Amino acid sequence: MKSKRIIILVLITHLSIGSVLGQVNFKEGRVITSNNDTLYGLIRDNGLLRSTKVCLFKENKSAKTIKFYPEDIQSYLIFGEKYFIKQEIFHKNKFENYFLEVLVEGDVNLLHFYKNDEIRYYIQNNNELIPLINERFTTPSPLGNFYLLWTSYEIDHLLYKDTLYSLCGYNTDLLYQLKRLEYNHKSLIKYTKNCITGDCAKDTCVTFEKDLYRIKDKFGFYVGTNFIRNYETDPDFQTTFPVGIFFNHPFKLINERFSFQAELNYSKFSHNQLVHDKFAMPLLLKYEFFSKDFSPFMGIGTEIGYYLSSDNYKINKSSLLLDFGVNYKLSSKISLFTNVRYQHFNVQYGNTKARLDLSERKRGPKEIRLALLQLGIMF
Repeated sequence: MKSKRIIILVLITHLSIGSVLGQVNFKEGRVITSNNDTLYGLIRDNGLLRSTKVCLFKENKSAKTIKFYPEDIQSYLIFGEKYFIKQEIFHKNKFENYFLEVLVEGDVNLLHFYKNDEIRYYIQNNNELIPLINERFTTPSPLGNFYLLWTSYEIDHLLYKDTLYSLCGYNTDLLYQLKRLEYNHKSLIKYTKNCITGDCAKDTCVTFEKDLYRIKDKFGFYVGTNFIRNYETDPDFQTTFPVGIFFNHPFKLINERFSFQAELNYSKFSHNQLVHDKFAMPLLLKYEFFSKDFSPFMGIGTEIGYYLSSDNYKINKSSLLLDFGVNYKLSSKISLFTNVRYQHFNVQYGNTKARLDLSERKRGPKEIRLALLQLGIMF
């Protein structure tokens, strides 16, 4: 019966969150049509899977949603977050229009298209679209068989590095950076910005830059206070002080606001005159409401836990975990967060030699509820 209640609660929570997020995902932005008209309104914030194919736009919250395809508009922008422009590229053996994500906009634009591993990035220069091809090629050395010490010698190249050298090779300060360049967002954004800016101020040369903090994998640690109650043996709440670490992975193809978080924490508490060491691994699906500084979030998940003592152990039989909190962005790379977590689970004794009488062991799993207040830092 209790498991059915948990399932019903999860379904209701999922449906409620889905309906709310459907409205929250519309953010302020603008669309530039094929006729160079500018439309201001609300744009649906989708993941990369949909953002490259369609733009969902409406003039206001109560207006009907309009679908814009690459053939209909030139570009669309979610203010301060995402920027896409229409380009015709060769993909799957044919030329087709897609919305390419703008990573850097200036005198030279850096664009991203996630569907092709060999050509994921493009440079747009004077309305010319130049692919940055992630392939190697070799050319014979001009030395030939010098002194007959070897029969042949070849020079190894990465095509996208040669392309960028032809674009910014005049800047000798970038030559060292070009040698260490990698085929990813962070490295190419840095190089493109340095290529654009030169001697001028960044705020005048670079008009848009993708915020990578939202889409990168994050890690951190936290401390907290647990208020835990065993409904069968402990009428009062116990207080424990857990410490933990976590890893967070955003689902950027679906929606970068959604993420998966795995944690590992440790706490200590007493039960039946025994002191238990608890090791737990909470697993959560999270949704974050991005904003400039403060970003509320919520999550739902489960926990795998082990309770250890000198001669007995117990295992979490089942659990439900609900999470609500807020992130505060200290800098482009560091955030503080605080959250409140509710947890309901059953504990099953796993060792019949435990220092517990037989009648207690026969009662089976123990029902425990827990409230947790946490404070942590995320990188």
